[in-house]
Amino acid sequence: MYQNIDIICNPSSGKQKFQENIKIIKKMLQKSGSNVQIFYTEKKYDAKDFTIESCNGSTDLIISVGGDGTLNEVINGLMVSERQVPLAIYPTGTVNDFATYFQISTKVQNFFDMIQKQQEKLVDVGKANDHFFINVAAGGAITEVAHKASSESKTILGRMAYILEGARDFPNQIFKPTTVRLTIDGEVEEKEILFLLVANTRYVGGFKQLMNRAKTDDGKLDLLMVEKIPIKDFINIFVKAINGSHLSHPMVYYKYVEALEIQADPAMEMDVDGEYLGNTPVKISVHKKAVRILVP
Repeated sequence: MYQNIDIICNPSSGKQKFQENIKIIKKMLQKSGSNVQIFYTEKKYDAKDFTIESCNGSTDLIISVGGDGTLNEVINGLMVSERQVPLAIYPTGTVNDFATYFQISTKVQNFFDMIQKQQEKLVDVGKANDHFFINVAAGGAITEVAHKASSESKTILGRMAYILEGARDFPNQIFKPTTVRLTIDGEVEEKEILFLLVANTRYVGGFKQLMNRAKTDDGKLDLLMVEKIPIKDFINIFVKAINGSHLSHPMVYYKYVEALEIQADPAMEMDVDGEYLGNTPVKISVHKKAVRILVP
């Protein structure tokens, strides 16, 4: 069993129904002989700072409690630390793509059993400019949806907050194409696109098969772009994305990449793991098998 465990918890994540579970898990870990501390985040970058402190100390395991944004900060803390500490993920956010991919349970006993089993998996980590990401970097009109859904609405309404915001903005935003110039592993391509995704797992935005060829340990990221198309074709792609058959559409571009540079005219807004990154240009790379994740 891990001797020293630090729990980094975002108390405002999700529907706020998991805080009691964390206290129970803490007691179970203490009864099994572990020293356990909980650090509650209050502002942006707290999770990253707590992670760095944990890595600089004697911590044997970090538990991230929150959504994809909290996990992203923890990953960034791990990646800039000299001592790599294994990570367990207790997902309490709105979407939780990365944790869902690994079928990580929020049931107290199941999560405790996963920690006791100590089964670690090395996974790749993406980097966009100076910021690391564990699941996805995204660009184009769809990124604005997540940014506009307020923290309060996401807490109360959960996934519905994203759906409502998306429904309101969909007609205005999704069909504004952007001209992008991509340098993919040294080769240059230009395309007119609606949006692009660079992913580490199959799960993106709650879609289980959106990037259905992606693997977390293959040393590559998966690039998907939807090129400029009429609304009827986009709806067709959207429906096919539910079961993963969208990649056969001629206006869906899909490629494995290790290094990618994105330039856009006009400049395109980008995010990483659902958190705002900034505008293009953006350079993306992959750090192979860089983080140890506990899996069931």
